Amino acid sequence: MSRPYRDAAHLQSLLAAVFAYPYSGEEARLLTRSGLSVGFSFLDPALEVLLDGRPGAATADQPAVLFGAAARQAPAADLRFSMNGEVAHRFWTGDLNMVKAMTLGQLRLEGSPIRALSIAGMMPAMQEVYRATREAQG
Repeated sequence: MSRPYRDAAHLQSLLAAVFAYPYSGEEARLLTRSGLSVGFSFLDPALEVLLDGRPGAATADQPAVLFGAAARQAPAADLRFSMNGEVAHRFWTGDLNMVKAMTLGQLRLEGSPIRALSIAGMMPAMQEVYRATREAQG
């Protein structure tokens, strides 16, 4: 597989579109209702991302979205996923078996797996937007 991202700016533009999309329904409110913050540490390309659903950071049903230095300087996330670019692409397309990836050391989760499962319902809609955005960007 060729590298899925040209650079960190390319990955950030894809994720910014995913997180800015106006989701609807209960799944869209999972992060803000739970008050969780979810961080992503991507390697190759290097990018830090924070989705912050904590009170005071989130607005209504939208978590705050921070990239780069702002994500690193924010309070520690409740959950943090760490992965390289190829694994990230499979994660966002929905083609990743997360349990297998964690077992193989390709994906690392810091925080409670139970809490991670509690917000899993929001992933299919985000993955759909990721796939459509990636296709539209070429």
